[in-house]
Amino acid sequence: MDGTDNFSSRYLINDACILFEKPLIHGSIHLFEGMVSVFNFQGGPTYRCLFPEQPDSSSIPSCAEAGVLGVLPGIIGCMQAMEAIKVITGRGQPLSGKILSYNSLSNSTRIINLQALPQSREIKELPDSCEPSCSDSSPKICLNKKIVEISEDELREMMAKKKDLQILDVREDWERMQSRIDPSLHQPLGTLVNSVPVSPLDCLIPEKEVVVYCKAGVRSRMACEALQSIGFNHLFNLSPGMDGWMNMFPELTHRG
Repeated sequence: MDGTDNFSSRYLINDACILFEKPLIHGSIHLFEGMVSVFNFQGGPTYRCLFPEQPDSSSIPSCAEAGVLGVLPGIIGCMQAMEAIKVITGRGQPLSGKILSYNSLSNSTRIINLQALPQSREIKELPDSCEPSCSDSSPKICLNKKIVEISEDELREMMAKKKDLQILDVREDWERMQSRIDPSLHQPLGTLVNSVPVSPLDCLIPEKEVVVYCKAGVRSRMACEALQSIGFNHLFNLSPGMDGWMNMFPELTHRG
């Protein structure tokens, strides 16, 4: 069961589980949301199916910058415990090939399907790397940050000043039908992280700035990391997500 707070540890644990053929009960949290999944279970997807390569440490916001709601670790931890019980007892359906996303503000959950990538199991040895974690009290200054968290006001200013700004919506189809930011391209997170080639992603230019948004900023952060792994260098995550945008600028929200 993975309860760590940095990518270096997560990749290390994932790769060890692959080498020793152990299931991995994963849980992670960010701001008001969390996710739970079961990796490497009976040939199912691994953590590297979600994030094939470890992101650059400079792109990861510090704990002081991101933060987390205090009760959220307990909620996600209990979900992980339930998955562990199902794996051990053989009862129910573990979250293998699925990511459970939990939003504490709406007290809602949703399931994102994840495909297994054969290359994710090509692990020969454990990585030898280290990143600062939340327990590291020494201050860190990140230079050349590739993923920048932005607010609604900052996005509106960027849209006004930069005519070639690329905006990507990574929510599901049904969410986009209810509301969206125009103009924006669309590709659900599940297809993006699995590198399924579809036309919206083909239209994005890696050398130009890309703003990614979802409902509340968690899926879009994951999408930014996936885009970064395939060569995108100027990425911006709309932290408040579509919820924040609609509350701040209802007149600029396209509905229906």
